[in-house]
Amino acid sequence: MRQAHKQTEEALQLTQLSMDIAADAIMWLRQDSFHTYVNDAACRLLGYSREEFMKLTASDVNPAHPREVWPAHWEELRQKKKLVFETALRRKDARMVPVEITANYIEFGDKAHNCAFVRDITERKQVEAQLHRAEKKYSTLVEQGNDGVIIIQDSLIKFANSKVAEITGIPLKDMIDQRCINLIFPEYRELIRDRHIKMMSGEEVPNSYEIEILTKAGNTVPIEINISSIEYDGRAAEMAILRDITERKKAEEESKQSTKKLLAAMEATIEAIALTVEMRDPYTAGHQRRVTELAVAIAKELGIPEAEIDGIRMAGIIHDIGKVYTPAEILNKPGKLSEIEFSMIKTHSQVGYEILKAIEFTRPVAQIVLQHHERLDGSGYPSGIKGEGVLPEAKILAVADVVEAMASHRPYRPALGIDQALEELSKNSGTLYDPKVVDACFKLFHEKSFKFEAI
Repeated sequence: MRQAHKQTEEALQLTQLSMDIAADAIMWLRQDSFHTYVNDAACRLLGYSREEFMKLTASDVNPAHPREVWPAHWEELRQKKKLVFETALRRKDARMVPVEITANYIEFGDKAHNCAFVRDITERKQVEAQLHRAEKKYSTLVEQGNDGVIIIQDSLIKFANSKVAEITGIPLKDMIDQRCINLIFPEYRELIRDRHIKMMSGEEVPNSYEIEILTKAGNTVPIEINISSIEYDGRAAEMAILRDITERKKAEEESKQSTKKLLAAMEATIEAIALTVEMRDPYTAGHQRRVTELAVAIAKELGIPEAEIDGIRMAGIIHDIGKVYTPAEILNKPGKLSEIEFSMIKTHSQVGYEILKAIEFTRPVAQIVLQHHERLDGSGYPSGIKGEGVLPEAKILAVADVVEAMASHRPYRPALGIDQALEELSKNSGTLYDPKVVDACFKLFHEKSFKFEAI
């Protein structure tokens, strides 16, 4: 009997020792809410000694459970046997500590106790607060941002922010769990499907591009869409950022129209300048226009970009503008020019450049005009540059200029004709003239029946 009693005492001592060294606070309370036992962790948690704890009730350390509600709390515990809840306990220094309490209803003979395991959850609450702030910040950014945000999973819209509703005119409640493809203007649906398939297979595709989406009213809105792969609710999904680019497109169109008007005004000015040159030199009337006609045709045959062709066109129309500096009697002289007179005519390239260099053309028009009499071997003028030093546009203009000049009448000689002009090109291809340009010119006359409008 004594042995059994001794074993029981030892078991009780071990139990108390285990509770004393436990990491979590342990508090035993009677039905009247007074403490009957607390472990060391409970003392450290709330800053009381064991003696002080024995004088305290549950309501003294837990303001959320005042004396008047304790009977109801005890009755709930008696019925359920176990309660788990979060609250905040007041320390001796009055600081509140957030805790998770697991309360257990235990009976010893005719006495009932509440054995409460108390865990300090301060760090967890701090993390939750940080997550809450981050979520709130993210939510604010998503909801108040200028871009629409859609999350797509299994081809269905799982989330959309208010900006999407603003862009489309479709209420958010009507979008959720609807097929995303229905928002896309039909012309772009195949593009979206193709890029989705490639993205899902791991293939690298541009994640930003422009499409149009449909509004509730059936109109279209141009948007820039950026798609990326994400995880949503533990599964693979896609997030699409939609930016309404209506204003940008409008500005681009206005800029385009403005540029178009500016170019038209510039071309009109160039035409007026060209006419001035032709009125001073009736024998070469139309020369610049015909040179331009052939130069543009050669450029197209060579597959030169339209922007560069525009530069050739502008330079061609005024390539002889420098002749305004040459006396009219020299330009119209019927006989052979002296060396001095020819030297004066040769200055027209440099003079033309000086006239045009201050004008802000979209292409190097002034340089093309300056170089249209340069030759591959450096025998041209005014600078004697050669090879790659001559602009490609100037090489084209040079060939067109030679052909038109030889094929047309001049005060000092009759027209020599197209055949003789082409023979000149053939004889000096690769020496004076760019072979590719010469080949393109031959192709125009021999295969495509090119003819000047009027010679």
